[in-house]
Amino acid sequence: GAFAQSVFFFPYLLTVSVVAITWRWLLDPDFGLLTHAFKILKIPAPTFLTHPGWALPTVALATAWWLAGYRMVVFQAALGDIPIELLESAVIDGATFVQQFRRIILPLLKPSFLFALVLTVISAFRTFGQVLMMTEGGPGRATEVLALYLYWNAFEYFRIGRAAAAGVVMLLLTLLLTLIGVKILGLGSELQ
Repeated sequence: GAFAQSVFFFPYLLTVSVVAITWRWLLDPDFGLLTHAFKILKIPAPTFLTHPGWALPTVALATAWWLAGYRMVVFQAALGDIPIELLESAVIDGATFVQQFRRIILPLLKPSFLFALVLTVISAFRTFGQVLMMTEGGPGRATEVLALYLYWNAFEYFRIGRAAAAGVVMLLLTLLLTLIGVKILGLGSELQ
C-alpha cells in the first residue's frame, strides 16, 4: 500500500552525500553493519569498497537503491493510466494474463520505459558524488567514472581541454545511448 510506496520512494529524497555516507558506513570493513553481520554468521566479509572487483558494482547498487523510488513512481503512474476497460475486454475475449501483459500492458508502458531509460543513462553519466564519497575513484582506478575523470582534470589538474573533451564525450554518449534505446523500444515514429 501507501506505506510500502513511501518506503521505496524515501531514498530518492536523500541527497547524494547522505546516500554515499550511509552506504560507506554500512560497508565499512572494520565497523560496518554488514561486516558485523558477516562476522556473526562466521563468514569472511567481502571488502566491498576496497576490492577492485567489488567496488564498482557496490557503487552501482547504492545508486540503484537511491534512484529506484522515482522509477517506481513513473511506472506506477503509467500502469494507473492503462484503461481498465481495455483489460476487461481482453479478459472477455479470452486473453490470459501473459497475453494481456505482452499485448496491452507492455506496449502501453513503452514511453515510460524510454523515460526511465533516458533518466538512467543521464544518471549513469552524472554519477559523481557517490563515487567521490564512497571510493574516491579507487581502489586503483576501478571506480573512476567519466564525471570523476572530468572533475579531476578540471579542478585537480587544471587540464581544462581534457575536461571539456570529457564533457563532450559524455554528451555524445548520452545522446547515442538514448537514440539506441529509442530504436530498441521502437518509439522512433511515436516521438515524431
